[in-house]
Amino acid sequence: MTPALSILRSSAPLEAPDSPSPSTVPPVLLRGERERLPDRREKVGREVAMDGFAAYVDVAYYPDGRLGEVFIDAAKPGAVMRGVCSALAHAVSLGLQYGVPAEEFVEAFAHTRFGNEGVVHGQPDLERATSPLDAIARVLAAESDIAYPAAPRKWL
Repeated sequence: MTPALSILRSSAPLEAPDSPSPSTVPPVLLRGERERLPDRREKVGREVAMDGFAAYVDVAYYPDGRLGEVFIDAAKPGAVMRGVCSALAHAVSLGLQYGVPAEEFVEAFAHTRFGNEGVVHGQPDLERATSPLDAIARVLAAESDIAYPAAPRKWL
């Protein structure tokens, strides 16, 4: 698959000039194509529970084994947390379907610190998490065989 974004220069000559001129039209970014998952797909679900936070995280895969969709259903915290978790899962799923590698999401969410922190119960491969978002990053890393990034030096 090609990268998610393409660059188009309208009214540009066939060869780029040696130096930019004021009359050159700036590049316009076009939206990439979404690679939808098939109607029937493999799915894996996990329960993530830690110090007052519980959620069910389901991940779905493309036929070639790539991660393609994430569902997060927060079990207890209330309407706000459920809505935020659902919106986060939707945004991650769209990113995956538009070509953003799962590694980018894992790196972005890893080691975030807010709210609940502690041992992730019932998931020995996840160990500890610094926040609910960190626990979700650990699930994404575990389910897509991505190496979980080391903590920044200041946190060790």
